[in-house]
Amino acid sequence: MNRLIGGIESYYFINLSEREFYARFAPHIKNLLARADQKSFSRNPLTEEIRATCPLLYDSGVYCASIIAAETGFTINDDEIAYIAFHLGSALEAQRQLAARVKCVLFCPAYYNIDKNLQRFLERNFPDDVLICDVATSPEELSRTPDVELILASAPLNDVPEVPVYRIGIAPKPSDVGHIRALVSRIQLEKRRVRFREQLEALITPELFEARDAQASSREQAIDVLAETLERNGFVQPGYAGEIWERENLSATAFGCVAVPHALKPHAERSGIAVLVPSAPLDWAGSSVSLVLMLSFSLHERAILNEIFDPLISVLIEPTHVTALAACHDRETFIDTLAGMME
Repeated sequence: MNRLIGGIESYYFINLSEREFYARFAPHIKNLLARADQKSFSRNPLTEEIRATCPLLYDSGVYCASIIAAETGFTINDDEIAYIAFHLGSALEAQRQLAARVKCVLFCPAYYNIDKNLQRFLERNFPDDVLICDVATSPEELSRTPDVELILASAPLNDVPEVPVYRIGIAPKPSDVGHIRALVSRIQLEKRRVRFREQLEALITPELFEARDAQASSREQAIDVLAETLERNGFVQPGYAGEIWERENLSATAFGCVAVPHALKPHAERSGIAVLVPSAPLDWAGSSVSLVLMLSFSLHERAILNEIFDPLISVLIEPTHVTALAACHDRETFIDTLAGMME
């Protein structure tokens, strides 16, 4: 259990140190080992859905399966890997919700408990989406909170701030809930898109995009071409293709019509994404793949893997998105198109 939890935190930046998680996860692993010993694995009807919608969690489950195999010799199948992913999901979701919360400042008079009433209104209706950072009673005070993303004002503002402002009454109405929720959702989406684009710019470097038109007529050739591209440009050490196959042999990395091959552990020299668009779809362990993105992640940038993996797959799982990306012949258009698809 300590090796599993420590490994996931080291390589996937997911903190699983809570005692409650340990108490839930340990019995599951114990029962899993008993099923593996009897070669009687549980069937999971949601395996493919989990692989497609929660790829980072599924990948963490694959990593757990590799540790179990090394310790016990048991090979864990995809259905059981998906059940492991179930257990990892709650811990990761809590961390993501905290990062996604919109930083809000209340601009309102401090008399008659108006500020406290508004705080209670927000905490009751938006406990996971809005973080109240400050209460300002004058326009000058609005500048004291850095990185504010939303201002809720119960009094008029003469100067128009650079961030969104929602005018709310001293006694919030039910209709305010829907309006604020829509505004918060737009802010969260824009935050995700900006961050996603920044990461894509850093990861899809010009030399890694140059592999786009390389000739590859099979999964084997695609992996060789992209691994060699990463190696030649100093992103990975020689032999990276072998690490890719170690991961592929545990569970193929095709998601619909895109493949995202990567190593089991993020210990590359540099983080990057190499792009390949085959002239004809490739057979990828039974899936027909029209776009291949090979990932490399270094250990000191492992948090990027946590941030980018799920949103990347959620975009690429849509066939029309893959078709549009495959038609992008220059790096800027490719990144702009991919970032614009973020939901």
